Amino acid sequence: MKKNLLPFLTVSLFLSVFSTPSFASSSSLMMEAPEKIYSGPDAVENDIGNRNILGLSDGQVQRLRKLHLIFLKKAIPLRGDIKILVIEERELLRSQYFNINSVIALDKNILHDKQMIHDEYTKMLSAANAVLTPKQFRYALSLCSDHP
Repeated sequence: MKKNLLPFLTVSLFLSVFSTPSFASSSSLMMEAPEKIYSGPDAVENDIGNRNILGLSDGQVQRLRKLHLIFLKKAIPLRGDIKILVIEERELLRSQYFNINSVIALDKNILHDKQMIHDEYTKMLSAANAVLTPKQFRYALSLCSDHP
């Protein structure tokens, strides 16, 4: 049950809480991995999508925004580090003779940073689920297509 719950909560939370019409229509990030980072002006600056459908209070909206910003502050630098590591790896791979151990080390660093983003994302989801009332949480789950 718990293994299937995390991806389900991920999709339902961002589809029901953080998505705004302009953000959802202009980006395919909603269904991608956490390292794609759900950011941009529409994600936090504009009103949280579906707040009326879920019946979110102003306090809940503020707490969810705060959680999202905390996540972004941790994830954005890691995402930048990943991009730099990928550039370094490409430079190595473009040379005729490269040190395989250097490439493996870069891959390990990339995977480590991605795991850190995923861990922060999971912490944010856990805290965001605690903000919702049981009724709101059940309704958010019902919005997910793979939920019975």
